[in-house]
Amino acid sequence: MEQVNVLLQMHLSDFREGYHNGRTLFFELGKTITDLDIMEGLRELAEMGHFTADDEKRQAETAYLVGQMFGQVSGHAIERQPGEIGAEDQALDVLRRQLSGRPEAEQILAAVRAFWSAQDALTRQLDAHQFHLVMHRGEQAL
Repeated sequence: MEQVNVLLQMHLSDFREGYHNGRTLFFELGKTITDLDIMEGLRELAEMGHFTADDEKRQAETAYLVGQMFGQVSGHAIERQPGEIGAEDQALDVLRRQLSGRPEAEQILAAVRAFWSAQDALTRQLDAHQFHLVMHRGEQAL
């Protein structure tokens, strides 16, 4: 049986969710975090009253955001785990193998990542109907 090292026992579901999001930010988007980022994030939480708030919503937000910081930090110390490799990474690996040896391979992979990032931004900004129209533009002309 494989030995598993535990960085931190997590009891709060919001913290755990933030932690996993932080790892995703680190591995999929390359978003690292510095000591200055952590201090600024904690300062902002304190200024917004998150550490003194008694309401559950603020406590949940605080747990999530602190968990996210820990997740980003953990990416430097703990390599990506098998369960953290998502469908996008698998698709990029397939594409990377298909493009192997082509000089423009990294540019194509970067363009695919940028497209997916733009697509994600659109899903947050548009309603479902508008998103569908944008993503399926020109299909009726085919």
